[in-house]
Amino acid sequence: DFYEHFFQLGKPVVVVGAARKMNAFTRWTDSHLQSVLGGIRPVVRFSDGTIAKIPIETFFDYLREPDRFSSSRGAMYLTDFYLRPSFDDARRDSLALDATFPLRRGGPFAEWISLYAGPTGTSTAFHQDIFSTHTWLAQLRGEKLWHLCSPQADMANPEVLTKCLIYEAVLEPGDLIYVP
Repeated sequence: DFYEHFFQLGKPVVVVGAARKMNAFTRWTDSHLQSVLGGIRPVVRFSDGTIAKIPIETFFDYLREPDRFSSSRGAMYLTDFYLRPSFDDARRDSLALDATFPLRRGGPFAEWISLYAGPTGTSTAFHQDIFSTHTWLAQLRGEKLWHLCSPQADMANPEVLTKCLIYEAVLEPGDLIYVP
């Protein structure tokens, strides 16, 4: 049903509980991710736009107790941590196998799989993905509030939020959102 009613028609949808079918939902504990990714220094983005690299172990400490890591640059967010392509990193490859798309769809599709993580209160700026990508996000922990606007909206226009009908969706652990 997903392929025919949403993917082919280019309609966004929240599929409650679909991410629970992924191995990542149960396997990706902090300790598992730290043991697999130990020693890696991923790129994090601060609220003010500054980019830095920190040890993954430090980032997980930060997620557990963000108030211990005060910074004038704001909150940290792990963004675009690629699992696929893995750039020949067997550790990332192993995690990518846990994060495959859990719904049936027709035809071959290349998947870029990225890990995003941040503490309560972090957000991503209003944006539109480029290159006509299809995006799906599996919420493994916590909640995420999404605001969706028509893809025809002119993102360069600062008044877009006042002229666009905005749909809201709250993802809870185990939910999946598909955004064409």
